[in-house]
Amino acid sequence: MVAGLEPSAGPLLGGARVTLFGAEFSDGPHLSCAFGARVVPARFLSVSRLTCRAPSGAAGVALVSVSTNGVEFTEAGPIFQWVDRPTVDALVPSSGPPGRAMAVTVFGSGFAGAAITCHFGPSPAHTSPAELRGPHTLVCVAPASQPGTVPFSLSYGGAAARRSQEAASFLVTQAPRLTAAAPSVPPARTASL
Repeated sequence: MVAGLEPSAGPLLGGARVTLFGAEFSDGPHLSCAFGARVVPARFLSVSRLTCRAPSGAAGVALVSVSTNGVEFTEAGPIFQWVDRPTVDALVPSSGPPGRAMAVTVFGSGFAGAAITCHFGPSPAHTSPAELRGPHTLVCVAPASQPGTVPFSLSYGGAAARRSQEAASFLVTQAPRLTAAAPSVPPARTASL
């Protein structure tokens, strides 16, 4: 019996590593997961956990079940959803100081249910799990960085992550520093009475 799964959504192209939670799982050569009518091999972790890679699918949902013999499947359990690639519209703030990590709000679409990771920098990038705040809002933590432009992208679908195109940049700016002041002559003193 499958009681739950994580993540509950993944990319249309498939490949998301999905962990299934339940009871009385057993290992065997024909252990498999079914996402609706699409059957894929499963990996036994314990009597209460399995993993499998979600197959490709059209945008929509499927009930998930398990089989130990490849023929008989458990009663359909939780729902898995295929989602389109996430897109990024804006980062707020879009810049920050050097040497300090900070929270960045990501606005865009395609954020529903998928395991999304934020990438700051070129590959290999600093990664930060995204905290879903709504269907169009995520929060990520930008790492402490040196001044300059830091490429930003998202990946989704767990270990089989597919990165979105370089959608945005985060600018690390050097704090202003006073190097000179004008006038360079001190003000004239006035006599006090």
